[in-house]
Amino acid sequence: MQSMSFAEFPIDEYEKRLSRSREIMNENGLDAILVTGKECVRYFAGGPLSALERDYRSDFFVLLPAARDNDPVLLGTYAFQGIARNSWLDDKRFWPFDPSGSMLMRNKKIDLVADAIREKKLADAKIGIERDSGLRISLTLTEWEYLQDALPGVKWQSSSAVVWGCRQYKSPREIEKLRAACEITCAAFEEGMRSMKPGMTEKDVAAVISKRAFEEGADERGFLSLIVGPPRGSWCEAPPADVPVERGSLLIMDGGCQVDGYCCDIARTVSVGPPSKQNQDLFALAYQAQRDVEGALEEGAVIGEMHAIGRRAFEDAGLASHMSSGGYGKLGHGVGLHIHEHPDLCRDSKERFAKGMVFAIEPTISDYADRGEATQLYVVENNFAITDRGVERLTPLDDQLFIA
Repeated sequence: MQSMSFAEFPIDEYEKRLSRSREIMNENGLDAILVTGKECVRYFAGGPLSALERDYRSDFFVLLPAARDNDPVLLGTYAFQGIARNSWLDDKRFWPFDPSGSMLMRNKKIDLVADAIREKKLADAKIGIERDSGLRISLTLTEWEYLQDALPGVKWQSSSAVVWGCRQYKSPREIEKLRAACEITCAAFEEGMRSMKPGMTEKDVAAVISKRAFEEGADERGFLSLIVGPPRGSWCEAPPADVPVERGSLLIMDGGCQVDGYCCDIARTVSVGPPSKQNQDLFALAYQAQRDVEGALEEGAVIGEMHAIGRRAFEDAGLASHMSSGGYGKLGHGVGLHIHEHPDLCRDSKERFAKGMVFAIEPTISDYADRGEATQLYVVENNFAITDRGVERLTPLDDQLFIA
C-alpha cells in the first residue's frame, strides 16, 4: 500500500478497518460492499477526498471485496486525481470527462463501477450497499437504476451490519479526534455564553462561537443550532436566525464543530437575566436526568436500562408525558463521522454499552406535553466515550444553567 499525502490516520488504522469489514462481510454472507456515501468513503479509503460532495451525488466510490486476495478499489472522477492521493488504496480508477455530458447526469461513473465489479468477479455476487439503518445511497434514482440494470446478476443487500459493525466502535485514535472536537466546542460555547448581552441575535452569538472554534483548531463548524425562547424555544435543531436575545429569555446552544470529520454534539442553556421559576424548575429536571444517567453509565450497561434511569426524574415529577426528543423515543445517539449514528439509544434497546462507543446523552423535557403546543425545551447534552479507563465524559464545560 502506498503512503498518503496528508493522512488523517496512519495506514495501519485503515488496514484494521478493512480487516474488520471483511470479517463482518463473511459473517453475513456478503461477497463485497460498495461504499458511496462521503463519510463511509472517508472512513474506509481515507480522506477527505472532496469538500464538494452532496447527498445527491458522489465523486468517489469504494469497492471492498470480502476475499483477502481481492484488493479494494477507489473509483473517482478524473478531475479529483490529485486529492485521490490522500487515499491509502493502491488501486485507483477514474471515469473520463464527457464534454457533452451534464455534471448532474454522469452515467460514465456507473459504467466504471460496473466494470470494476465485473473485473473482480463479483457480477453474480451478494454486494452490500448503504440502504438502511441511518445510511443512504449517494446516487440519484436514475443512477441507482442504471447500476442495477448494468449488473442484473448482483444481489444487492444492506451493508449496515458491516458499516456499523466497524464505525460504531471507535479506535483510540478516533476518540482522540472526537475529544479534540469536544474540547474545541466547549471553549467556543463558553465564549458564546460569556459574550451574551440583551439585543444580540442568535446569528451574533453563532458568529462568536464559530470564530472561536476555528481559532481553536476546528476544520468545519459542523452542526450549530441556537434557539431563543420565546419565540423559538421549542424549535429544536433550527439554524441561527436574526432573533434578538431579550432579557428573561433562554438561549439553547446545540451542536458542535468537527475535527477531521469527527463531530461533537452538546447542548448548553443560557438565561439572559434571572430565570423564571418555571424555567428554573424544568431545567433542573433535565439537569437531574443527565446526572442520573452519568452516575449509572458503565461498560456493559444495557441501553434500555439507562433509558429508564434517564426518565426517572421526569416520571417522579409527574411529567413523563412532557418528555421530548430524549424521552420515550431515545435517550441519545452515537456520535462520530455523522452527528447522529449508531448506537441508537432507544427505549427498548437490549444492546449494551461497549468499549469504543462514543455517544451523546440528552434527556429532554418540554413545557407542554403536546410538542405542537410546547414553547420551550429544557435539555443538557454531553458526549461520552467508553475506553480502557472506563466511561469518560468528553465535554468538560459546566452544564448547569448559565445566567448571563
